Amino acid sequence: MSAAAIDIDRARAALWALDAGVDRREWVRIGCAAKAAGLTFEDFNDWSATAGNYGGQGDTSDAWKSFKRDGGVNAGTLFHLAREAGWADPASDHKPQRDARRAAPLREWWERGPAATADHGYITRKHGTPDGLRLVSWPLQGWAAFKGRCLEGWLMVPVRAPSGELASIQFIGPNGGEKLNAFGCSMAGTFTVGTLEHGAPAYIIEGIGHAWSVNAVTGSAAVVSFGASNIEKATAAIKRAGAKPIIVPDRGKEREAAAAAARHGCAYAVLPADLADGNDVNDLHLERGADAVLAVLKQAVEVAANDNARNDARRRLQQDENARLQEAEHDTEPPSLSIDDMLNDCVWIASGSQVGRISNPKWVLPFSEFCDLTASCASKVEGDDGRRRRVLHAVTWKQHAERKTVMTRTFYAGAPAICADPDGATALNSWRPIERRKAARDVTPFLEQVEYLIGDDTERGAFLDWLAHIEQRPGVLPHYGWLHIAKNTGTGRNWLASVLARLWRGYVAPNVDLPALLESQFNGALAGRVLAMVDEVQEGGGENQFRHANRLKSIVNAEERSINPKFGRQFKEHNSCRWLVFSNHDNALPLNDTDRRWRVVRHDAAPRSPEVYARLYALLDDGEFINAVGVWLRDRDISAFNPGERPPMSDAKRAAVDASKSLMHRNADEPGRAPRGTIWRRKSAERALMGSGPHRKSWLQPDQ
Repeated sequence: MSAAAIDIDRARAALWALDAGVDRREWVRIGCAAKAAGLTFEDFNDWSATAGNYGGQGDTSDAWKSFKRDGGVNAGTLFHLAREAGWADPASDHKPQRDARRAAPLREWWERGPAATADHGYITRKHGTPDGLRLVSWPLQGWAAFKGRCLEGWLMVPVRAPSGELASIQFIGPNGGEKLNAFGCSMAGTFTVGTLEHGAPAYIIEGIGHAWSVNAVTGSAAVVSFGASNIEKATAAIKRAGAKPIIVPDRGKEREAAAAAARHGCAYAVLPADLADGNDVNDLHLERGADAVLAVLKQAVEVAANDNARNDARRRLQQDENARLQEAEHDTEPPSLSIDDMLNDCVWIASGSQVGRISNPKWVLPFSEFCDLTASCASKVEGDDGRRRRVLHAVTWKQHAERKTVMTRTFYAGAPAICADPDGATALNSWRPIERRKAARDVTPFLEQVEYLIGDDTERGAFLDWLAHIEQRPGVLPHYGWLHIAKNTGTGRNWLASVLARLWRGYVAPNVDLPALLESQFNGALAGRVLAMVDEVQEGGGENQFRHANRLKSIVNAEERSINPKFGRQFKEHNSCRWLVFSNHDNALPLNDTDRRWRVVRHDAAPRSPEVYARLYALLDDGEFINAVGVWLRDRDISAFNPGERPPMSDAKRAAVDASKSLMHRNADEPGRAPRGTIWRRKSAERALMGSGPHRKSWLQPDQ
């Protein structure tokens, strides 16, 4: 099943019909099935966090990365398990379920609902307040596990992104307190009961009922995280306001709360041991009163920040998010296309009998799947026998003399929608210009972080020119990439990578596993990219460090690339992919004395203050800030930038070259120290690695 044909919301509903508290083996099986169905790490982590045996985000992330999409477990496993658990599969109705195939109309629902009142059943039962909430006042039909039920009278709790925008809605029933999240929308946001005040405590709670109790008892703000996976966002929101975060977990989740507190450098509270697992602070409040709640909160445990745990967790989370941002967006609702629409937007790709779209260039399907996807788009056509028959618009379009036709697909940054591939064949180009609007934010935080990471004025100017060149001349490939070597971890290079992943969203390979890429026959991860980033690598310094040297050279600045994806047809593209490599090791890459493909800088400064990084990471959710950085790069004067320049042999590069040499090669560079036979072994090793004959270029010879 192609990615375009997978019904993501159906898969998400199936996942949430299952019990997350199963044993490890079954949890892994469900995770593999969820990944095969096209769900994201955030989907799986949010679901996993509902279990009493939730192992934390780090454990979940590590497991997720190990799940294979092409293993024996597939998407069908997920739907089978859900149906076994009693899930009502909307696909079994054999009719379109529009509400399950597109993102919920959040703004329409929110604006339509009146303000909630204090006499609502759930608010009354939980001793809450209606502030900031609304009601469903029309016969809205439910979905997922509540399909067929009317949601009229349910509460609407807004889930706010850091920018204040409405990210999702949580619906809560008036009687039993059933909860249902808006379909097709991420719950990665918060809702605050009360007001965040500078210097005052602010409590992080999973549900709104809990938040009402804490706010009523303390008068302090309580931030609803809508699940354990959002604690980091809640913490960031509290710290931005200058308040002091305190995590208040449900009973049985103390271990996870302690780990989160260590990552974020804050406090956490522990509910009484005699409360049943799963009970929360609202249960404590209703059963034992306000004094019992105050006693718990006053004994909150302050945890010193564990920089390693915090940085590692944040890095994993951000890397997953950077990768998710690059994924092609597909409408899960079948498109309604007339024949004229197809003539204007669709492109016949002769190689492989595929169909692409001008409006969504990464959307490519075999013709048979295109027919299936647009099966509802048809017209009655009179045949030669006078009878009217239903004919798919896709079939009519394919036979139309005015359809757009190309021979293949390609990627050529900066070129038109239809261009030539490296062999000169007409091709559908997967590149589209990124639109920038007038800047509305100050880019000083970005420039200050770059200045901190690259202290040398000349090198920093060259790096900013290099980035601006991507923005202004994306199709012109410079002859070198950047290697940034840092003495310390936790310096914010991951933040810089996250900014760049958002700047050129859809055209960045953010977490390249360079050794695996060099070993593999597949290179689909580099298809359609103007920037590839490597988070950590240590390929130099061993006795066999040059096993990939020539392939690495060709990857960095070859003019064209044959793309061999693991799934799908091969094609050629114009190489526009720059490389930015981060490492904590001098021997990160196999470099020799004549290298001209890497510009190297070294960073020895200690990390900046946690407050600085909190402010920086909050900016990643501000689209206007990202746009402003793009505008700044677009307007930067790069008239003096030479993309063919040979990188200087700086002190940092000299150290990297020396560190990348093996002991044998360092001895060979000093003949007086070389053991007998070293030179012979060096030549023999070279012949074994590189082949023989005059056409073979030695890696020991200067680059030409």
